[in-house]
Amino acid sequence: MRDYRQMKEIQELRKKQEEEEKSKAQDGIIEDADLKKSGEGSEAGRYSHRGPGFRGWVAYVWEYYKWPILIFGIILVGVIVGMRQMLSGANPDLSVTYVGPFYLSAENKNELFDDFARLSGDGGGDFNQDGEFKCSLLDLTITYVRDADKNVYTYDEQNGAYTRFQTELRAGDTLLYFLDKRYYAAAKSEGVLQKLEDVLDDASASFDGYGIYLGDLPCYSMTGFSRMPAGTVVCLRQSPSEDGIRYGRTVESWKAHVSVLNGMTKRKDAPAVEAGADVDLLYVAPEPAFRSYEEGVQKAASTAVPDMNGDGKRILSMRHIDISGAESDPVRRIREKEARTELVTGKSFIWLLDETTFRYAMDRGLLSPLPAELKSHKAATEGFGLLLSELPLAEASGFSDLRPDSILCLRRSPSSETESYGRSGEEYDAAAVCFVNLAKLRPVAGDVEK
Repeated sequence: MRDYRQMKEIQELRKKQEEEEKSKAQDGIIEDADLKKSGEGSEAGRYSHRGPGFRGWVAYVWEYYKWPILIFGIILVGVIVGMRQMLSGANPDLSVTYVGPFYLSAENKNELFDDFARLSGDGGGDFNQDGEFKCSLLDLTITYVRDADKNVYTYDEQNGAYTRFQTELRAGDTLLYFLDKRYYAAAKSEGVLQKLEDVLDDASASFDGYGIYLGDLPCYSMTGFSRMPAGTVVCLRQSPSEDGIRYGRTVESWKAHVSVLNGMTKRKDAPAVEAGADVDLLYVAPEPAFRSYEEGVQKAASTAVPDMNGDGKRILSMRHIDISGAESDPVRRIREKEARTELVTGKSFIWLLDETTFRYAMDRGLLSPLPAELKSHKAATEGFGLLLSELPLAEASGFSDLRPDSILCLRRSPSSETESYGRSGEEYDAAAVCFVNLAKLRPVAGDVEK
């Protein structure tokens, strides 16, 4: 770029040339038209129409260099904004990743931050002692479509969430993960997750030693956590001292995340399901059920349960057997056997079964026929069960989380069996009353899942 002094010298030179050319034109050496053309395209011609001074220089620069200036300005702004964001999020107290079908709004994130701070002890989450609590949260919303049998996830076709998550596993700083089941399987296969019994005071809720369903944690009653699906798997990355991929993660920061996860397993914002139940419910389904479901079922069914033990409380306990997985899966076969054993020798009288297990119980004569008042009910199935989706009960808290194609049924009376396995006629009578009440139960306002 020419500076102002060069521009002024070129203008003076051009003025001198014009005077000489005009003089020659008068002598017939050059025509006026040729005089005009002689300045076009030359370096001097670029300045011939500019006035001297700073304004002229600015006009010249803008006309000939505006696009490089604009592009450089955009790049500079981007770098400044990126640097500010990096500095503002530097050295967070917690580094968390959520991958799932739920979209976390700004309000949801603030609720989660509040929950994390409450679980962090007296320091309010300020583990790095910089005077404030900062949580780095990467949230990847996945989309999926549901067919008649299962969920079909559309990973990269929609938003590249899977690729982004793989990048985070290899080059990110996340230590605490909240993952959809398929992403959890991917993380576990990488061998980067911490075995929970080695770091938690109580890892009994873990379903495989490395992950815990969020719905099985006491903290699921807290505002922020309750927004996420109960089937979200919570897991912890292994200590940086054992991890081949560190990327700035420190053992001190990892210990802070262990402390928070311990708090999540102990939080008691909601009352736990009490002992001494009046009636027991067995739920067999090809999918997980969570502690949060049991709390909702207990609440919704409280008016239907008779106070059999006379303690002034009406409590329905729920036991769940998960028979999910491929038919060839040995774990599934073990759980199916457990369910069938429970049908024969267990103490529960009220059952909520998947269709296959219901057929098994009916074929072996383990069920009581429907009472006369329910035989014509639109939910009646084979004269021995009631389809949950056809009952108003399906809209009640807790029950609305269970599979709608489950079948509600009643075990036969011990008096009709050669071996009762400790079950009593009084327990059967209480369960029979509860069964009819559940069939007629309509959820009250505030007890319906939104």
